[in-house]
Amino acid sequence: MLTKKITALLFCLLLYSSYTHAQDTLLLRDYRYIQLSSPWLTQRNAAALTLCDNNHIAETELSFSYGSGKLTDISGAPSITNLQAAIESYYRINPRTVVFGAISYDNFSGNDMTGSVFMQDRLPFDIIEDSLTNAGRKHRDTYHLTGGCGYDIYKGFSVGFKADYTAANYAKYKDLRHKNKLMDLKFTAGILAPVTTWLNIGADYTYLRRTESLKFDTYGTNEKVYKSLIDFGGMMGIVEQYGNDGYTDKTHEMPLFEDGHSGSLQLSLSHGFLSLFNALTYSHTTGYYGRKSPYTITYTEHDRDILAEHVRLSYLPSLGTSRFYLDIRYQHEKLQNRMNTYRGLTNTNGATHYEYYDEAETSDKCWRNLDIDYTMYLGIRHELPTWTITAGYHWQQRDLSAYLYPFYRLQQLRTNELTATVTRNIMLPKGVWSVTLNGGYQKGAGDPYKDGTFITPSNKQAQPASMEVLLWRDYQYLTVPQYNIGLQMKYSFLIPGTRLHTHVRAAFDYRRASITDETPSGFHNPDRTTFTIAAGHTF
Repeated sequence: MLTKKITALLFCLLLYSSYTHAQDTLLLRDYRYIQLSSPWLTQRNAAALTLCDNNHIAETELSFSYGSGKLTDISGAPSITNLQAAIESYYRINPRTVVFGAISYDNFSGNDMTGSVFMQDRLPFDIIEDSLTNAGRKHRDTYHLTGGCGYDIYKGFSVGFKADYTAANYAKYKDLRHKNKLMDLKFTAGILAPVTTWLNIGADYTYLRRTESLKFDTYGTNEKVYKSLIDFGGMMGIVEQYGNDGYTDKTHEMPLFEDGHSGSLQLSLSHGFLSLFNALTYSHTTGYYGRKSPYTITYTEHDRDILAEHVRLSYLPSLGTSRFYLDIRYQHEKLQNRMNTYRGLTNTNGATHYEYYDEAETSDKCWRNLDIDYTMYLGIRHELPTWTITAGYHWQQRDLSAYLYPFYRLQQLRTNELTATVTRNIMLPKGVWSVTLNGGYQKGAGDPYKDGTFITPSNKQAQPASMEVLLWRDYQYLTVPQYNIGLQMKYSFLIPGTRLHTHVRAAFDYRRASITDETPSGFHNPDRTTFTIAAGHTF
């Protein structure tokens, strides 16, 4: 009788142990850890998808954020709400084929917004409303779709294709109003060749095409005069009155268009516990603002060149319970803008066409970025590390040169940032608690501007227009000392009666800058607080 009781007890314990192990296996998966564990999976070369070790993994999440505070860039909002929904997935269809897909939606609303009318950054020129009294609410909807497929043709030699499409709408709801439509498309074709067991080489080609169109308007009949600064760099440019022509032409939808080509080479070397990954990318694009036809005006033309490199050194001990990564990324971007000179001519039928003459260079811009991050994954159980520790150094230098002959403005700003993040995953019988602490310190250097002339201007040549308040706000946002701290709590569990890995999380982030001097920006020790709540699934 005692033997039967002991046998029954052992059987129950075995069933409970099996159930707990199965439950743990479902919970011991982290989508971002799996994605970031191989640098090949974050490259645009879809042929490298065949290197994915997982048969399938996906993550969905719905999040809501609220942020408030004056510590923003010139186009930011004192208060914002942001709703996001996203799903990403890697799926192995068969031993030769792996696909990747991602869909996301972003709903953004901000109050009392001024600054740039564009959604994009790093622009050849900018359009900024020349008044801080017309700040208003802005809303943006962004839709992003990405799909890729990698196919192993023969013994690891793979080909892949990837499409990345973004569409967005953006609008301001106070005069001077603007409505924007953005289309951003990237199409990539790539190959991957396993030269030896320790060497992989990849290459890809990408076609890029981006258009953001603007339409300016006012509500009803309004006699008020609205002006905009056409900013060629450092808040220096020309002031234009809203009307029937020019950059803010109310009679036409004006596109800022850009397209071009990009190529990338990748290689990975492995020896024992060490591996090295390197990706080198170059892209060249050209574009214009206006409309390309004999009967419409093309106001500006520009060229953009980007050189980027990513190096990762990995140390993977044989036990498999820890991983160490050193990531170094560098990017050099150069952008030149030219303003067309033209004359309108009327033919015998009364139609106006335009003749173009020599271009005038208006800006020469350069950005250099260096990011160094060291990441440790410790105590890895299945596909979930017990500890994730990351330390980073981020450097940026921005060089701007704006020209309105014979005047010029120069600006060189440098930003240095130190960051640290620690995540602890705590395994419980029915779930996993993840606690993340992060912090950072940022400080920059440089002068807000340096003005000069190529030759002595005549009495008839007026000084270029400038917006001092936004110039100083941008300068201070990038250079003054500031720190940030953050905390995130996440709980992962299985919904009772299902095998669905679910998580809920809440995050808090606080950033503060030290500005004690009186400056035209009006900033005085600004700060910003952001709260986020989210829920999602991993399967």
